[in-house]
Amino acid sequence: MILIHNAITLVLLIAHFLGDYHFQSEKLSEAKRKSHAALAKHLAIHGLLLFISWLLTWQSNMILLFSAVWLGHIIIDLLKVTVQRKWIFQAEPIPYIYLIDQLLHISLIVVLSQVVFPASGDVSVSIPTLVLKWTLLTVLITKPANVTFKVLFNQYQNYTDDTVDQTEIVTVPGAGAMIGNLERILSAIFLSLNALSSIGLIYTAKSIARFKLIEENQGFAEYYLIGTLFSILFVVVSYFFIF
Repeated sequence: MILIHNAITLVLLIAHFLGDYHFQSEKLSEAKRKSHAALAKHLAIHGLLLFISWLLTWQSNMILLFSAVWLGHIIIDLLKVTVQRKWIFQAEPIPYIYLIDQLLHISLIVVLSQVVFPASGDVSVSIPTLVLKWTLLTVLITKPANVTFKVLFNQYQNYTDDTVDQTEIVTVPGAGAMIGNLERILSAIFLSLNALSSIGLIYTAKSIARFKLIEENQGFAEYYLIGTLFSILFVVVSYFFIF
């Protein structure tokens, strides 16, 4: 990727996505809009992740960079929460606020690590760059992809069809998210191997599992197609941005 050309940027992005998604439950995400304690907990988690990330470099001259990233994260989150509390956005996440928030966080990390602190490019990390890239990709295409889809396409989720017996539709809680995670991870692996035809097999198998519901419920079929296309697009864009 043109923007990510040093290991420190990769480490900082991994810490960001872990803190904003994998170590932030839906309950905490909702609570921090109303509770200062919840927001403080979220920021403390980010601080801890950044500290652990700094330990990977073990360079005293990088303390200022990691501190600046944390301070920037605090400022962005405070601005976001202030907007959400002042305006009528408490009920549910608004797509453009969500996207602007993440864009600011990512831009902050890239600018600080590669423009303000260009010396970070000369700092070696104990973990190989290729491992860091695959770690970032895996962290990004799992829970962040699920949350992003839910926020952006929540309006299409109400696909109940009165002509279909809803009592026959039985799903395992969390199964959909897990299936999405696995399909994106496998897609990334096949993409790296240039085995594009194998990616098609993944989505074919997924469609077979939902064939009856797709056939009987037009609303679900459309929602399913949106999810599938989003999943493919998310993996491809993430892969080419990182590698």
